[in-house]
Amino acid sequence: MDPHNEVVGLCAAGMAAEAAGERARARELFERAWAAAGDDYERCVAAHYVARHQDTPAATLRWNEDCLRYADAVGDDRVAGFRASLHLNIARARRDLGDHEPARAHLALAAEHIPAVPEGEYRNWLRLAVADGRRAAAGPAAARPRGARRPDQGLVRARQADRAGPGAARPPRRPRHPRGRRTPRHDAAHGARHRLVAGGGTGRGGAGDRRADRARGPRNGPGLSRGAAR
Repeated sequence: MDPHNEVVGLCAAGMAAEAAGERARARELFERAWAAAGDDYERCVAAHYVARHQDTPAATLRWNEDCLRYADAVGDDRVAGFRASLHLNIARARRDLGDHEPARAHLALAAEHIPAVPEGEYRNWLRLAVADGRRAAAGPAAARPRGARRPDQGLVRARQADRAGPGAARPPRRPRHPRGRRTPRHDAAHGARHRLVAGGGTGRGGAGDRRADRARGPRNGPGLSRGAAR
């Protein structure tokens, strides 16, 4: 969208007000954008944001359907990336009104238009929202057995990767002992066994070591005690 366009600028200011928690200010800016719209493209943009601040599902549906009608009237690449969001919003409004069959139809259309949305976090969010909506619309029959992998986990990871940016390094994997988890106690026992094999004693410098020394005889020749040899 052209940031120098008056309608687009008012909508961007409205989004900033929303992010700051100033909903009344945001609604005022979106309504000003609608009043300033001079063609079908600008009406499409403004109607999308005005729809966000309606008090009833019926009013929300009307604004979103108007937005889709203006997008159809424009019919070029400027609105190609809008359609997935428009159909998703209409599906939500239909669902809130209890119109489940039309809601499912618009969710299917939203899924068809996702490839036209530029790659990035917003596209990943749309895919996740559409998948969640279609699963909810399918009802209990779509429930998976406990422990089954959620199909949208890959989307969550994709969103996290998108935030991290390309080429982000993965956290290093913790090395594992081939025989299972090691603890300091296991390491100490392993060291003791190693000393026992290498030195022929208990690995603790106790009576077993002294008996083994006496059995082997002097280490450094006659007349040298262990203390002297050290």
